[in-house]
Amino acid sequence: MGWLYGWHTREALVEHLRDEVRPNHDLLAERSTHYARHLWMALRPHRGGPPFVMLFLLARSGDGRGGDVLWGYKDMDESCGPVVVDCPLDLLAETPEPVGEDQGAIWAREWRARVRANAARRVAKFSAGDRVSVEGWIGSEYRVVGRRGRRWEIERDGRRFVAPPERMRPLVEEVERT
Repeated sequence: MGWLYGWHTREALVEHLRDEVRPNHDLLAERSTHYARHLWMALRPHRGGPPFVMLFLLARSGDGRGGDVLWGYKDMDESCGPVVVDCPLDLLAETPEPVGEDQGAIWAREWRARVRANAARRVAKFSAGDRVSVEGWIGSEYRVVGRRGRRWEIERDGRRFVAPPERMRPLVEEVERT
């Protein structure tokens, strides 16, 4: 449940993780996300059983100013229902949808739905003038002003803010039926 540290470089840690999974699993695919701090693997157990998605959270300890800097990880598979939802969709395509009514399968299906919803939000297209809401923000309506790097500049009551696209939702006006 905790973190395990002990590697001097990220590359050494990733190689260790690959070596750890190979004796018991076929590595179907591997991707890194979130500035290379999330290592995702699609694995198939050698002893049977369906393929599944595994997440390794990677972190660095130490400040790099004379002290030892060590890399570490925390691992969890999709049956844990991770909070992290930036798993690449092609890894989900490499592994079948979990079946069954056990808690792990239920959490895995719910997690996969959150991953797909997050991916859909990340590719959402906005234009200047669009009305949006922002998940977790006070206020129900903002207007899109334009892009600022990866994020969107939005406005409410004459004040401007910068919002991450994955938290933005378009507001759709209801059309009157005649």
